[in-house]
Amino acid sequence: MFRKKYPNCHVVSVNWGAWDSGMVSPELKKMFESQGVRLIPNEAGANMLVNELTTGNQTTQQIIVGELFPYSQTFVGENLEKFGIQRKLRLAENPFLNDHVINGNPVLPIVNAISWIAESAEQLYPDYKIGQVADTKLFKGLVFDGKQSEDYRLELQEISKNAEEIVFEGKISSTENGKLRFHYSARVHLATKKATQPEFKVDTQNVANLEGGILYQDHTLFHGRYFQGIRKVLKMTEQQIVMECNMENVPEVAQGQFVVSRTNGFLTDVMYQSLVVWVRKMRGTASLPLKTQSVTIYESVRFEQKYYVTALIRECTDFKAIADMIVTDENHRVVMETEGAEVTLSRDLNW
Repeated sequence: MFRKKYPNCHVVSVNWGAWDSGMVSPELKKMFESQGVRLIPNEAGANMLVNELTTGNQTTQQIIVGELFPYSQTFVGENLEKFGIQRKLRLAENPFLNDHVINGNPVLPIVNAISWIAESAEQLYPDYKIGQVADTKLFKGLVFDGKQSEDYRLELQEISKNAEEIVFEGKISSTENGKLRFHYSARVHLATKKATQPEFKVDTQNVANLEGGILYQDHTLFHGRYFQGIRKVLKMTEQQIVMECNMENVPEVAQGQFVVSRTNGFLTDVMYQSLVVWVRKMRGTASLPLKTQSVTIYESVRFEQKYYVTALIRECTDFKAIADMIVTDENHRVVMETEGAEVTLSRDLNW
């Protein structure tokens, strides 16, 4: 009734079973277990609530979460399953794309595409969390030039799974003139246990003395407001670049079909910007992300949170640059770690 009266509001009724917390005492928990009733894990329940409140689920009006429903507990099974997800992508429904324009056309950032793959896998098994995304590749980017397809397919193929880990191979494709065309791929590792969070001591002494805002004005970077997270370049040598970053909040309405969850494509894009800045300043040419060996996620990075990005340069030729990148919070805890991030260099790139 409330939805009928206020059609612009997202209204959902949630009927919960018992949670493994709150008023469920140890004695009550034993009673539930003796009757074969499993409790809803705290983190899984919270994730389901957030998922139901996102704009992507506006058509859902009621959800029941409890022991008898597979959504409340992960059933892994023995057979390796394959899932297909269809999605229509339109520029008008994704305002953030207007802040990621190359050669006059909005382009879907590879990090948002990979987040789509990873988070879709995670939603299939709510008790598991994204631990690592590996072997990410760009085949043909999604350029919104008026000629692009609106229909895309994500295929998720389980390649291994057990009680501790599930591994997917994910691919995004479309059909153009009757031919299948691949756009992005990645291997997603879901785990039930959080990896031990390492520490990395960042030298925050400002040696480079380069304000981040300048990079978005002097054409070192092409990114608009919603991708402008670099605040300062603290250090830049032949071996590394160190940046202080802080990303302003991106309104959910601007996030469109790529609402931030465990992975945050906007902040991950800033991490890759470190290598693009290094290439421009040290080699005098433009570059764009192409592929990555692996990204390990220890903790989500929030909007309006100070963090540091350190890119350690492995290799740079006339055609590509490769680096390992480490994202740390103010307490020197590693929140995200990337191995083998590669950008392609091109003097013909303009923005």
